Amino acid sequence: MSLADLFRNEPDIVLFEPGDVIINAGEPADAMYVIIDGNVDIRLADQSVDVAGRGAIIGEMALVDQSSRSASVHALTPVRL
Repeated sequence: MSLADLFRNEPDIVLFEPGDVIINAGEPADAMYVIIDGNVDIRLADQSVDVAGRGAIIGEMALVDQSSRSASVHALTPVRL
């Protein structure tokens, strides 16, 4: 079973549309997300470094090391987190 399946019925689902900014680099971390549906673009200094999709965890590193966000994340498709 994937993480997306584990969180599919979570009551705190967050929705984003293509182009929406999910995480801004430099901001404090207050949450991490599991991608339930959709794809996101992970960017360092406005350069794409990865595309993450269903079942991926995003935003966790800043929570682990209690730092500000190191990358920005933008929705490429409709996204459910």
